[in-house]
Amino acid sequence: MTTDFHRPPADIRPSVTRAGAARAALCVMAAVPGAAPALRRFARGAARRWELPEETCEALSLVVSELVGNVIRHSGSPDVTLFVAAAHGAVIVQVRDGGRWRERGASRRAVPDDEACDGRGLRLVEACTTRCVVSTGRTGTWVAAEVADV
Repeated sequence: MTTDFHRPPADIRPSVTRAGAARAALCVMAAVPGAAPALRRFARGAARRWELPEETCEALSLVVSELVGNVIRHSGSPDVTLFVAAAHGAVIVQVRDGGRWRERGASRRAVPDDEACDGRGLRLVEACTTRCVVSTGRTGTWVAAEVADV
């Protein structure tokens, strides 16, 4: 199981203030299809305990579903790590895998289809976040996204 976590850029990390540490939650699971709904419930439960607005909980759920789903479908990683933190009006989501992204052969569709049910996950993540950073390397992929706490 991978336990080390890449450090995100300083401006996307939750910071510690004089008042105390940021609220944070961490979960590591096997990268199997059941991980996406389980980690979505985990993140939503944390956000509700932190009394975040329902709109923020919804956006957080969608972002976690999409990012964890990408790990399950594309990375070949044995596990997926989710870190969620709330501080200073934002929720930081970090998803890490220990796999190598599989190159996709030919496009699934010759012409982009806006009516299709798949293929737009990262566009949804970008629509729900104020910032998203992706880092890939020999030890896996790390994604950090920031959801505004509306």
